[in-house]
Amino acid sequence: MTKYLLYTFLVVLGMSCKNQSHSEKDAIYFGGQVINPNSNFITLKKGESVIDTLFLNEENHFLKKYNHLEEGLYTFYHGSELQYVFLEKSDSIMINLNTLDFDQSLVFSGHGSDKNEYLVNLFLENEKDDYSFRTHYNLSPIEFKDKVTLLKELRDVQLEEFLIEHPEISDDFINLARATIKYPLFKKMEYYPLAHKKITHADSFPKLSEQFYDYREHTNINDSTLIGYYAYTGYIINYLYNQSFCNLKAKKDSSCSVRICFFKSVDKNIHLKNFKNQLLMGNILHNLIQDNNDDLEVLNLFLKISTDKKDIKNIEKLISDKETLKKDQILEDFEIITKEGVKTSIYKVSNKKKTILYYWSDHFVKPEYLTNRIQYLSKKHPNIAFIGINTDLQNKNSAQGLEPYYLTQTSEGHKYNTSGFPRTILLSENGIVANSYTNITDNKFSKHLEAFQNN
Repeated sequence: MTKYLLYTFLVVLGMSCKNQSHSEKDAIYFGGQVINPNSNFITLKKGESVIDTLFLNEENHFLKKYNHLEEGLYTFYHGSELQYVFLEKSDSIMINLNTLDFDQSLVFSGHGSDKNEYLVNLFLENEKDDYSFRTHYNLSPIEFKDKVTLLKELRDVQLEEFLIEHPEISDDFINLARATIKYPLFKKMEYYPLAHKKITHADSFPKLSEQFYDYREHTNINDSTLIGYYAYTGYIINYLYNQSFCNLKAKKDSSCSVRICFFKSVDKNIHLKNFKNQLLMGNILHNLIQDNNDDLEVLNLFLKISTDKKDIKNIEKLISDKETLKKDQILEDFEIITKEGVKTSIYKVSNKKKTILYYWSDHFVKPEYLTNRIQYLSKKHPNIAFIGINTDLQNKNSAQGLEPYYLTQTSEGHKYNTSGFPRTILLSENGIVANSYTNITDNKFSKHLEAFQNN
C-alpha cells in the first residue's frame, strides 16, 4: 500500500506539473505513512512555531501541498517523538516510519529525499558517537582532541563525497550539514574538562593548552538559523556550562554556584531573545526539581532576565505548586479515575504502602521510556506503590504496560500540579511527604528512592 501511495503521489505530481506556472512548480509536498501510530496527526514546526497539523487518514497516510512555505529546517512530531526534515522549493518528500523504532525505521523518498536521508543517518551516527566517546574522556587533552579531529575529518570527507554525487544540493543545506558534523563534536570538547575530572577522580580540571579551544573560531553562538536544532543547542549548553565552571575557577568564589554563573553567562553571551529565553527556561526547570540552596537566587535571576511572559507565568505556577505541598506535610487524599472510568483515590490504590506519586505527560517524557522506567523501579522496589497520573487527557493510550490514572474535574489533585510540568511526590505509609518535588526521570531519582525505602 505504501509503494502504491508513493507511486500514485509521484504520478499525480508529475501530471500536474505539466501546465503549472513557475510559482506552482516551486510548491513543496510533504506526506507519508506512520505505522503503529500513537495519535491521528503529525505536527510540523519551524523553530518554536507550529506551522501545520497534518491528520492521518484511515490508512495512516497524510499529504499536504505548500505553495508559500519558507525553505529550511523543520521538525515533525508524532506523539512524544520528533525528527527533522529539510524542505526546499520543488521538494516532494514522503516519509515512512514505524513508531516502535522511530528513528531507525525512518525512510525518506521522493524529490529532496537524498539530503534528508543523509541528515537522519548523520543524526544516528552522532548518537553512536555519544556512546562510544564515553570511554575517551579519560584520555589526555591532546589524545582526546586528536580523536575529535580525526572523526571530524572523516565526516567532512563523507560530506564532500555526498556533494559530488549530488551537485544540486543548496548552500543552505550544506551549511546545515556542516553544523551537524561539527557542533556535536565540539560539544564533546566543551564537556571534556568536567568529564575527565570526574572519570579520573582528579582534584582539579586538566591543564589545557591555548590551542585546545581553537575550534571556537569556527562557531557562532548566536546563529538564528540553528535555534532549536539538537546539534547546535547541545553545543551551546555545554559551552555555557564550561564558561561557568571556568569563571568559578578564576574567581575562586564559593558563594556563587554554577547555576548562577550559567544564568549570567546566558545573559551575557546569548543575544537572540527567543533562544535566550529557551535556555533559561530549560535550565530553571531542571534546577527547581532538585533541592538546592540557591533556588531563590536562581529564580530571581530568571525573573530578571527572561522576557517570555508565558514562561514566567508557568514558573510562578511551579513555585506555587511547591509551596502548596511541602516536606513533612500530610497529603490529603484525592479522587482519581482509571482509563475505563472507574473512580478511586490515591490512598485506596496505595493501600497503606510507601508511595511514589508522579504526574506525567508525553509532552515531557516518552511513554516507552516511562513504562520501562516504572517497570524497572517496581521490580526493584516491590514494597513501594507507583501511582502515575497522566495529565494529558487528549492521549489516553500513550503508555502501554502501565496502569494509567487521571484526575476527575473536581479532584483536589489538580492543585498540586497547576503548572502541568512533571512532578513526583514521595509519600510514607501514613501519607507524610518525604520529598515534595522531584522527577521520576531525573538521573538522581534512584538515590532519592534508595534513601526513601531505607527510612
